[in-house]
Amino acid sequence: MNHDYRIGFACKIVADVSDKKQKQVLESQFNTKSTTVAALHKLNKTQKVEKLYGIVSQNAEILARQMRLVGSWPKTMRMMRISSDIWPCFTHEEVNPIYQEPLLQQAMSLLNHAGELAKSHDIRLSMHPGQFTMLVSHKTSTVDRAIEDLEYHAEIFRRMGISHTDQRTEINIHGGARVPNFHEQFIANWRRLSHDAQQWISVENDEYSYGIDDLLPLSKYVKICIDVHHHWIREEQYLSPQYPMINIIVESWRGARPEMHVSTSHESADGDGITMPQFSTHRVKKALWRKHSDFCYNTQLNQYFLEFLSQFDIMVEAKMKNLAAKQLLEQYQNRIIDAPVS
Repeated sequence: MNHDYRIGFACKIVADVSDKKQKQVLESQFNTKSTTVAALHKLNKTQKVEKLYGIVSQNAEILARQMRLVGSWPKTMRMMRISSDIWPCFTHEEVNPIYQEPLLQQAMSLLNHAGELAKSHDIRLSMHPGQFTMLVSHKTSTVDRAIEDLEYHAEIFRRMGISHTDQRTEINIHGGARVPNFHEQFIANWRRLSHDAQQWISVENDEYSYGIDDLLPLSKYVKICIDVHHHWIREEQYLSPQYPMINIIVESWRGARPEMHVSTSHESADGDGITMPQFSTHRVKKALWRKHSDFCYNTQLNQYFLEFLSQFDIMVEAKMKNLAAKQLLEQYQNRIIDAPVS
């Protein structure tokens, strides 16, 4: 196995303390701030610039703080999805012109420090725009907004000083709307992106529109990111670690270790929390199956996740964020898992 494997988490730092006040203070220091278009709309231009400057510069420092913290952890946990709200309301037509002001441009450039820390600590980074950011839609306006949003995410990586040649870095999206000529539309709209953005894009399977097999023809253009929980919900069966097309997915990452998303259904949906959940034996509504758990609590399901670790870095999608990722890593390292990873 390639020993440079990573187990990461998404967007927020969760403090491992029981005292609620202490927890709140710690988490406020390590998690980004935001605002709304409605709040900004009430301000005059000078006030908007001042408010955004305060948030953007603060978020740059918070991101640097995150990189220092994650950089202090074991290398196996140096993998993080950055929150998308680093520059609040950036793509909104009313707010975007404010970001062209010199003071805001200065604040945006402060991200370079966080980027240098990420590189010096060898932290793997990703971003994941919202579900409405998709390159295939029945509406041209939806695609236009998606292009703007993807360029926004790409600009964050640029300001951090990250090169498009770093193939581990990704901006992950879903396939989009069901259309007859999906692949052609996706590729045509992907070509509208800047070169940097094109290189960073990855596309993952989802529960409704496009499964893994549907996405494989895109592998010559973008990275394919497997989400095993989405696959399980969609197909009502687990993806085999011996999936025949796995090499195509690995090759789509152009020499980098692929990223895989894993998650466990919410604790209230699981039967005993030990055996792997099965649709055939434990009937609950799919909405409950889709809801993510707090922790990686199911030992046998964790064993299944870790069978992919020889080829994939694992992004844990759980409400307890870094604590859930740490739990999964410790279960592997402490050999709580019944069988070793191949």
